[in-house]
Amino acid sequence: RLAGFSPRSDEITGRVSKKILDILGKDPSSPPSIKELPALAGESLDSVQRAARLLAAEGRAKLIDGEFIYTAEFLDRLVGGVQAFFEKKDELRVTDLKTIAGVSRKYAIPLARWLDDQAVTLRRGEVRVKRTKA
Repeated sequence: RLAGFSPRSDEITGRVSKKILDILGKDPSSPPSIKELPALAGESLDSVQRAARLLAAEGRAKLIDGEFIYTAEFLDRLVGGVQAFFEKKDELRVTDLKTIAGVSRKYAIPLARWLDDQAVTLRRGEVRVKRTKA
């Protein structure tokens, strides 16, 4: 991107972004899939995808596993919860992540992969361990 570039929204994308954030705010730990959002927002899939990209570019939300969009606040709390977990235990299981995040397995697996991608955790077989800086 060019120096000084910052993402901007057009009126429609801004309106759809607000709708998405309102929907996500109702249950941040269990968001609808990106395919379910158009019906919930009353918008087209294309508009929802553009708005999701804008929210991601602004750092207000992230699309996880290409399916679920989470607010940045929820993901920050999740990372904090996982870091606090590692202060007491060495291995994180999916069941532990479900408890920390308050989610079902449907959401825990993509979130676990995201934590790996963010260098918070490292998968070792069926468990995850705290990622240490190399």
